[in-house]
Amino acid sequence: MDTLEILLPVIIILSLGFILRKTEFLSSEFTSGLGRLAYWVGLPAYLFYEISTMDKGLNEALESFAVMMCGMAAAIILAAVICFVFKIKKSYIGSFIQGSFRTNIAYIGIPVVFYTFAGYGSGMRSDIARMCILTLAMCVPAYNIISVIALLVTDTSANGRQFWKTFQKIVTNPLIISVVLGLLAAHFRVEMPVYLDRSFDAITGLVLPAALLCVGATLAQTRFSWTLLQYSLTASLIKVGFCPLIGYFAADWFGLTDTQKLAVMLLLASPTAVSSYILAEQLNGNKELSASIVVNSTVISFVSFAVILGLKL
Repeated sequence: MDTLEILLPVIIILSLGFILRKTEFLSSEFTSGLGRLAYWVGLPAYLFYEISTMDKGLNEALESFAVMMCGMAAAIILAAVICFVFKIKKSYIGSFIQGSFRTNIAYIGIPVVFYTFAGYGSGMRSDIARMCILTLAMCVPAYNIISVIALLVTDTSANGRQFWKTFQKIVTNPLIISVVLGLLAAHFRVEMPVYLDRSFDAITGLVLPAALLCVGATLAQTRFSWTLLQYSLTASLIKVGFCPLIGYFAADWFGLTDTQKLAVMLLLASPTAVSSYILAEQLNGNKELSASIVVNSTVISFVSFAVILGLKL
C-alpha cells in the first residue's frame, strides 16, 4: 500500500479536529467532553473487548513489548545524559525525559498500524491487531508508572501525600483497569452475549476517529513558548527518531518477523502522548515544555512514519 494512502487518513482526521477547533466549530467544552468520552468510555471498552476475545498471541506481544521497553530505556538514558551535559534546569528535566519516551500508541500508533496492514489478508491483520492491543495493554502501566517517577524525582516540592494521590490515580486509571479486566475475561474464557458483543463493537468503532479528532483539537488549543523550542525539538527527535532506530536493532535481537518489526517500529515512531501534558500539569512538571513536545513530535512523526514505510523497515 502506498505510504500516502496509509498516512493521509490519519492526517486528514487530525487536521479536521485542528480546523474545527481553530474555527470554534467545536467548542473547548465539546472537545473536552469528547476527550473524556474517548478516555473514560471508548478506549477502555475498546481495550477490554479486544483483549477479552483474544486466545493467543501473548508470546508475540511479549517480544514486541520487550522491544518497546528497549526503545524507552534508550530514550531515557539519552535524555538524562543530555540534561546532565547541557545542565538543563531541574524544572524542565521531568517533562523533557517524559516527552522523550512516552508513546501515543492508542491514539496515533495503532491507527497508523491498522491502515498500514489494511491491504493484507484478514489473518495477518488479525494477528497484527492482536499483537498491538496486547502490547498496548502492557505498555499502559509501564509508561504511566515511569512517567510519574520521572516527574516526581525532579519535583522539589513533591511529598509523600502527593505521591500517594498520584499512586491512587495510576491504580484507578481506566485504561489499566480495562486491561486487567480484559485479561481476566480472556483467561476465564468469558462468553459475551450477542447484544453485548454488538454494543461493544459499535462503541469501539467510534474510538479511533474520536481519538484522532481530540488530538487535532488539542493541538489547536495548545500554547507553547518559542523559548522552549530547542528543548522540545530535541526531545521530539529522540522520541520519533532515536526510539525506532533502537527498536530496529532490538527487533532483530529478539527475532521478530518482518511484519512484527514494521508494526513495532511504527508504534515507537509515534509522537509523544497528549496525556504527558496532563500528567506534567498534575505533578508540577513544565506543562509548557510538555505541550511543545506534543506539538513538535506529532508533526515530525509523520516524516518518521514515511521513512519507515518507504524503506519497509
